[in-house]
Amino acid sequence: MNALDLFDEYVQDKRLQQVSPHTIRHYQDTVGLFLRWCKKQVGCNLFDIDGLQQWAKRFLHAQIERGLRPYTIHTYGRGIGNWFAWCVQAGYLEKPLRFRVPPAPKSHIIPLETEYLRNILLMLSEDRSLMGLRDYCIVRCFCETGMRLSEMAGVKRDDLDLSDGSIRVIGKGDKHRFCYISERTTGPLRAYLGMVDALETEHQVVWITTWRKGFGNPLGTTGIRNILSKVRKRVNYEGKLSPHVLRHTFAIMYLENGGDALSLQQAMGHSKIETTTNYVNYSKARLKKTIQRYNPGNSL
Repeated sequence: MNALDLFDEYVQDKRLQQVSPHTIRHYQDTVGLFLRWCKKQVGCNLFDIDGLQQWAKRFLHAQIERGLRPYTIHTYGRGIGNWFAWCVQAGYLEKPLRFRVPPAPKSHIIPLETEYLRNILLMLSEDRSLMGLRDYCIVRCFCETGMRLSEMAGVKRDDLDLSDGSIRVIGKGDKHRFCYISERTTGPLRAYLGMVDALETEHQVVWITTWRKGFGNPLGTTGIRNILSKVRKRVNYEGKLSPHVLRHTFAIMYLENGGDALSLQQAMGHSKIETTTNYVNYSKARLKKTIQRYNPGNSL
């Protein structure tokens, strides 16, 4: 059996395990890309699964030469490594694996400064139109929940319980958790949903498009990115403003307001506490820098 057939079997196996569509796309974007690259390489034999481990290293080197970011290289390697591990489990490849996933680069946590965030929210709160309320609620929900982009785009009407300010979120690995928003957000969100109800749209997603072409369709991840890009330009913010930056901002503000790492892990949907610890360390480092700056000992 050649590698392309094995990959098809791999994807079918993952679907039977009810892996999320987002994860399936990840496999197609990593392993699928790798195998398509292999087809074009002289001397690469798609029937030699063991030999593909060496070709996988060459593939990653080719991506480095293309100038791709270290995290992207890690992502490709993680997807390919998972496929090789499945080949071993399914009996198509023998241990030990010679392919090693490139390490993930250290996370650079750059939250949005509180001053800019307040200016953004103040600016958005002045527009009470359907689009204005939508954009305002999206930014507030990011800042109050730490949701990932895909999670925010996928929120449906029956995921909301505004009576207690809860949002049911479907995260990585199809894992469910609950996020909570404040009364400052539930009020505008009710107003926005009231306007959406008046439109009698067919979709159950919360966030919809407001432009003429495709009016009332699901906004999606691209639409949310575009909203934040426009907001960034409107406030003349020179830094990066993205869903992940707002996720970082939520985590840091949560800790600096007195939250603990364990509850933050649950709120953000981290599978490992080590991931959450990155925010704890960043928060401590920022506190140390502030204390050292204003320490009375500097003037004694």
